[in-house]
Amino acid sequence: MGLAHIIHRGFNRFTEEKLIMDSGLFDPDWYASQHTINGGPEKALEHFLSSNGKFDASPRFSCPAYLSDNSD
Repeated sequence: MGLAHIIHRGFNRFTEEKLIMDSGLFDPDWYASQHTINGGPEKALEHFLSSNGKFDASPRFSCPAYLSDNSD
């Protein structure tokens, strides 16, 4: 199951967070370094989830590219 797929499936917030962190595709330190986030890496996942796949999750996974290539 792809990371962007998780965002658009309507899982509850706890389940979304767990699935994303367990996927290994989200890097909170990298993400926080790319965006101005109050709270730094600790709040990176919350920011990412609220963006609905607008931003890359890590240097290894681009949500916008994935969503462009996969309409699921």
